[in-house]
Amino acid sequence: QVVNLIDQYAMAADDAGRFFDEKLHRNLNALVDRICERADEDPRIFEVVRNSLIQDLDGIRLARRGRVERLQEALAGRDRIRASRERAEAALQGRLSGRRLPRNVLRLLDTGLKHYLVLVALRTGPGEAEWADSLQLVDRLFNWFDQAIDAREDGNLLLGDIERQLATVVVDRQELMRITGSLTEILGSPHGAVPES
Repeated sequence: QVVNLIDQYAMAADDAGRFFDEKLHRNLNALVDRICERADEDPRIFEVVRNSLIQDLDGIRLARRGRVERLQEALAGRDRIRASRERAEAALQGRLSGRRLPRNVLRLLDTGLKHYLVLVALRTGPGEAEWADSLQLVDRLFNWFDQAIDAREDGNLLLGDIERQLATVVVDRQELMRITGSLTEILGSPHGAVPES
């Protein structure tokens, strides 16, 4: 039984047989040496070593289970991020299809709005209100360029809403101003003049 327990120490070693924890390796060597030195004189040494091995193995199993759970969580998180990126990309592509937008709006999408949509997608499901609200903000921005000048909503109001939502993603105020700065020229101008794209 002691030999079987010693074999179970393999879960604490890498593929080359090296232990992850040097202290554990030293402890195992000390137990094996103890058996070799005292087995002839004290047959109970096997029981003492067995109990010590069982305690060590419980700790090893617990640590291994923790590593496996962290790896599973990391993989699940990576899959959620990928799915959220795909959802945000699909939503944007569907809205961009056939539209001509100024370069600075496309730049805003790449530098901020896309990240905002991915974070919202991570937090919410496709049918939830926060996701619908985030898409409505994108729609409002895109539709602003589709409408005649006199039918457009107040560009400053739209710009304020965009800045508030991006502030949840971009925490540096200067970076936020840099991202939205070029939009200020368009949305904040009295006539909503759209520069050539």
